[in-house]
Amino acid sequence: MTQPSVDLRKFSHRGYRPGGSLIQRVAWLAVDALIMRNPLMVSYKLKAAILRMFGATIGEGVVIKPSVHVTYPWRLIIGGHAGSARRPGSTTWRMWRSAPTP
Repeated sequence: MTQPSVDLRKFSHRGYRPGGSLIQRVAWLAVDALIMRNPLMVSYKLKAAILRMFGATIGEGVVIKPSVHVTYPWRLIIGGHAGSARRPGSTTWRMWRSAPTP
């Protein structure tokens, strides 16, 4: 069985819009590198507050683990009592949500 091939000459960035101003994107790169990806920064509330400052919609009780990477926080929406988790040995983060409480 042959693998399907993709002709990258046909790929286009037309329609791609990262959102946010250039200043906002540059500022976010610095904040993301210094605070969000910092494995020593463990304050969930501080990380949620920073994401909100950059336009993210973050619910109450959200847990954002150390070293998490958010590319465009102004496009991020996380409901209440959710969080991020990573499998050991993986660089991929997954969002999880706890069961609603009665």
